[in-house]
Amino acid sequence: MDSSFELQTQSVRVPNQIIEAKRRTSIIEEQIMWLSMAHLDDAYYKKVVSTATGVENKMLVLDLKVKEFAELAGKDVDSYYRKIKKAVPGAAKRQMAIKKVENGHASYKYQQFFDNIVYNDGDASITVTFAVGIQDYIFSMASGFTPLALRVLFKFTKPWSSRLYENLRSHCYEKKYGHNRNKDGKYIIRYSYSDLKLTLGIIDPEDKAVQSILQERDPDFEEAEDKATDVKYTDWTDFKRHVLVPSINEINAGTDIFVTYDTVTAGRRTSTVIFSVELIQPDEDILKNQGKISEEEANEMAAALMFELKESNINFTFKETLQIVNIADGDLAKIQRNVELLKKAIERDTIIDSYYGWLATAIRKDYATTGKGGIDLAEDTFDEQLNEISSEEYYESLDNEVSQSDSEKAALIMETCFDKDILLSPGEEDEILEYCQERDIEISLIIDAINTITDGSIINKKTDLIKVILSYAADHKANNDSDEVIELDPEQERTLAAKCKKIFTAETDGLVKLKYSECITIINDIVARDGNPDFEAEFNRLAKDVNEYIEGGNSIFNILAFIRSDIRRPYEGKTIKGKAKKQEPKNGFHNFSQRDYDMDALSKKLLNR
Repeated sequence: MDSSFELQTQSVRVPNQIIEAKRRTSIIEEQIMWLSMAHLDDAYYKKVVSTATGVENKMLVLDLKVKEFAELAGKDVDSYYRKIKKAVPGAAKRQMAIKKVENGHASYKYQQFFDNIVYNDGDASITVTFAVGIQDYIFSMASGFTPLALRVLFKFTKPWSSRLYENLRSHCYEKKYGHNRNKDGKYIIRYSYSDLKLTLGIIDPEDKAVQSILQERDPDFEEAEDKATDVKYTDWTDFKRHVLVPSINEINAGTDIFVTYDTVTAGRRTSTVIFSVELIQPDEDILKNQGKISEEEANEMAAALMFELKESNINFTFKETLQIVNIADGDLAKIQRNVELLKKAIERDTIIDSYYGWLATAIRKDYATTGKGGIDLAEDTFDEQLNEISSEEYYESLDNEVSQSDSEKAALIMETCFDKDILLSPGEEDEILEYCQERDIEISLIIDAINTITDGSIINKKTDLIKVILSYAADHKANNDSDEVIELDPEQERTLAAKCKKIFTAETDGLVKLKYSECITIINDIVARDGNPDFEAEFNRLAKDVNEYIEGGNSIFNILAFIRSDIRRPYEGKTIKGKAKKQEPKNGFHNFSQRDYDMDALSKKLLNR
């Protein structure tokens, strides 16, 4: 069996004391802990100098390949190298508060999970050294443990979603918690509001004032919250909107439990959150009788499909291929004939915005079935019908299945930043969204602005990112205020997008094949800059610049970001012995001319004040 498939079906046995420990971590730090516990059998003892004591000890060490993280998360391997490398220092220092009970009284002991983590550039791996004290917990199952599927854990995009899932899932066992089930068979789990915020990391347990209280006998969580200096979402409405509801939605969308909640108030203040948890374990025989397939069969089909597509240079994540299998209800023949249709569409340079969206639509409608309203494989109509599948109405119908709530917009900001190697602290994506909404900056502009950033490591704090967004939005507004900007109808856009793709493909000998959405972005940027441009001339100039840069031995990590920078400030590379001369960046994250940002002035400009 392929190693990536084994990863997707593997479970990790997490001690309940680790699950229940209070900690504030990033999602990457959580992933390092999960994978290290999943690979405990591969750990070995080695004499190393402890970073905590400075004394050489025989300590437990484990090597983990970064490729494993990327495969489980369904992300690009190269970008994950940078994410892991950036997260390593924080993960190595992080402490958690682990509950201990003595003589019927509870208190919390602070313990590092790792003594040290070293990133190995040579083979793209990390070497983790477990803290001496943590071994008492990860090897002792006295407090019990919960098996959790890695493929489920690595779906989470926010740490509090995964923390809520782990804690609720650990209470869904008949033998230990059967007495907590109601008449409908659902598990009833209660948290005080302050305890829940500590559990999810909304209150930082490493705050000195909080530490002092948690180390006391039978600590008062409300007192810890009152004295904490770093608390996010102090208002219940904000907590519910930005943390609780998005977390429950994420859990219900992709895990083996279904969660609802209720609250208890004391006066006007929420005091307790009561979760009702249904364990979803459908009988495989029933599923088969309904024409469905078992989870194991779906996983096997998804893994096989992922590698079949990869052989044709069509890169799907495991999550995407699993969804394709589910859309087809496990009908292998339907999947295969529509995959062949996708391959033929690619060969014919059909404009496809999203391979996943295109294939999902084709399977839903079964376009590869002749005589059933699908694609007629006759040569004279084939190209026209392929383009019809790719028309925007299909993507709009897919997009409309999910409403764009503020929490989803914030999640999109988090995901886009994650892909650009910008690691936000918990809650900062919500703060950025709120700041931008107050200035009437649409989510599409926010995402476009983030996508112009070519080096995420330069963004060290939230305000750095806000400056980029404000600048981009101000430039966009200024360009849109021009009196000479032409308006393109959908047919003109499609024609220009096809020409754009064709020119770039020809100029780069097939190295650069732009998606439909990328072509539209390029067209809009050209219009915003020039108003009424010569599109063909500009496409040719941009394509030649890209080709010159590539032929000079340079790598372009984000082709769209390079082209958009070239539109705003034309590339002026010179060739020296066949190599393109790289421009010195004007600042750390794009090729715009360096400017001093006056945030108040930019805000007034956007608000027409």
